[in-house]
Amino acid sequence: MARYGRGHQRPATKGDQFLAKVTGMSPNYRGDIRNVNNHSAIWLPNHLNTAFWIEDLPPDVVPFEILDGIHNCGRVYAVHITTERIHEIGYAAAKIVFMDLEGARRFYHRYVRQQRLVVGGVRAFVVRNRIKVAEQKGLARYFSRCLLINGIWTIVNLDFLAAYFDPLIKYQIDCTVQHFNPNPGMATLEIRFASFRAQAQMAYKILTEDPFFVDNGVTVAFARDPCDRQF
Repeated sequence: MARYGRGHQRPATKGDQFLAKVTGMSPNYRGDIRNVNNHSAIWLPNHLNTAFWIEDLPPDVVPFEILDGIHNCGRVYAVHITTERIHEIGYAAAKIVFMDLEGARRFYHRYVRQQRLVVGGVRAFVVRNRIKVAEQKGLARYFSRCLLINGIWTIVNLDFLAAYFDPLIKYQIDCTVQHFNPNPGMATLEIRFASFRAQAQMAYKILTEDPFFVDNGVTVAFARDPCDRQF
């Protein structure tokens, strides 16, 4: 299993900080603040909030280190790491959002009330995020941040796929898992993205609709999120 790091984050402008204030968001937010999907659902009661804030993370933390410590909760919708204030507070922080309320409730009882999340050998501090997110009711139960990709080995490998994805989408990879494929010349690769939203979601769209992948017989399916509840 291969692990991967995070991308770069842009500095906030004065316009970003003003917009954050009027939309109920932190002035330190470094995502796309003009995207309404990133705005806080300020009307949402706290117990229906599926977003959490994680502090006391190592300065060089990567998605794998956070997600690897989360089990038997639910499907992760998005993870975003922020390192902008490391020079002030000495640690990184992250936001994690679950797809459904059940997963968020499991995470709350295990990692907020009991504070059991350990990242990089250190116990992290977890609270509900003040930028509230409602559960994603429009998403099918089989959707996840993990994709299982099958096809000829010259295409289904991370180097080729990353080179194809890089100009088209912004993404972070949690880790990859090479699965056994008994067919000569064929490969099966699982890519676990840090987020479903705009990452696994867009990669799935590319793999199923781009003529290059369709014509070369590449197939893709959503795989189980290892952070999901155990059956």
